[in-house]
Amino acid sequence: MTAYIALAHSDRIELLTDGAFYDNAGVILGFMEKVERIPGRNAAITSRGNKGITRILPGHIRDTIERAASFDEAMLFVAYYVAEFKNMPDFDNHFELVVAGISESSGPIIHHGSTRLIGGQEPFVLRSTKIG
Repeated sequence: MTAYIALAHSDRIELLTDGAFYDNAGVILGFMEKVERIPGRNAAITSRGNKGITRILPGHIRDTIERAASFDEAMLFVAYYVAEFKNMPDFDNHFELVVAGISESSGPIIHHGSTRLIGGQEPFVLRSTKIG
């Protein structure tokens, strides 16, 4: 499982991940970039959990951010996507998602969501962390 640290500062976001890929026994198979950058929008995405989902979800979210009129508008769509996973029949493929960027209304912000209850955070809800 990916380890990540996301920090919101007054002038930037820092998003760090490990680079390791593991097999089911926890043996490291290799190293690779785990952050999807969106340079034109000053945003980045990382995820962890089910490999099938975490390989495709960041690309879909990147496309959403690139097509949206603003980062803030894109996050409305991403929140909808995360919520829709609970409506999938027999969904049991856990994942966590982090989308960090510069909000037009709030400045540096981190959006995070999960398909499980983690640290009291309701599953299938995109939450935000910002400075101030």
